[in-house]
This record gives sequence, structure tokens and C-alpha cells, in this order.
Amino acid sequence: MHVESQLYHITFHGRLRGIADVGLRPGRGSTFGGGYAGHARGWTFLCDEDAVSGWFGKLRDIAESESDDPVEGGWVPVVIRLDNDGEYLEVEDDELGNRDVIGGASYKTKEIVPPGDLEVWDGEEWIPLEEWESVDPELGVTRTIEEGEYDDEGEPVELIYLDDSRESALFPWDE
Repeated sequence: MHVESQLYHITFHGRLRGIADVGLRPGRGSTFGGGYAGHARGWTFLCDEDAVSGWFGKLRDIAESESDDPVEGGWVPVVIRLDNDGEYLEVEDDELGNRDVIGGASYKTKEIVPPGDLEVWDGEEWIPLEEWESVDPELGVTRTIEEGEYDDEGEPVELIYLDDSRESALFPWDE
């Protein structure tokens, strides 16, 4: 089927360089693991605007379990957009994704999406993906100092929290 609208892909900041180099390519597995691993093999996943918040939240949850410093580890969620004119990208409904994310539509494709067709939200506007290095992952986190807590070197303990979609400057819309 052809979807004549903008489509989105949510990923981690640390993956932007690779996507900027080769585009979105059907995967060999899944970010999510478990039941998604077999489901994801050979597909690229996209969604409409209404599903972005749900997928952003799912990636945020993964990032929190993977790293105490998501900025350093490249685990800050970001949103990529492609303007699908309904002519070149053939997609299918992602039934599993549509069950897991309430609201909006999730899609999958076996086609490669070239990097030149992609933009990334930089906290203020959509920019060409080739300019991905200007996306500051710090915009997706909140840093706080834990009062009265010190590390082994006597320095105050800094806590880093990933912002959810309602707070993150790296989420394109106000909810």
C-alpha cells in the first residue's frame, strides 16, 4: 500500500551517523529484542504522526534500561521524518506495532529509504539528516545533582534522566 503522508522513524541519537551514511535499511533484528527480534528481521519500521509519541516512549524505556548516561552512550531518542509522496515507498501495516502503540498507525517496509530523503528534528526545526551532528542529545535529558550523595572521588553524584515526549525538546510536537 502507499501512504500519502509524512512518515516517521524513531531511533537513538547514536545511530544517526549510520543512517545519514546509508539511509534506513531493512534490519537484521530488533532494538526491542524478545518477540520483536524475529518480527523485525528484514524490515524498516515507520509510523504516522499520531504514533510517534508511543514509539518515542518505547525507545525512551529501552534507553533507560541500557545506560546510566544516555548522552554518552548514544541512547537519547530522536525523530526522523520522510516526506512520502505516495509514489516510491511501498509499506504494509505493522500489525504487531499497531497492537503495541495505541493511536496512530505503524508501518513496515522492505525498501531502503535513502538518507537524502530524511530529516531529523533538532529541537527547533526539521533539518536534513546530513546535518545530524548539530542535534544536541543534551536536549533530551535533565541533569540533576543528588544532594548529599558523593561518588568514590568525593564528587557530587549527577543523575541523568531522559525526558519523556511531553518534556523533550527532541520531540517535535507539544502534547
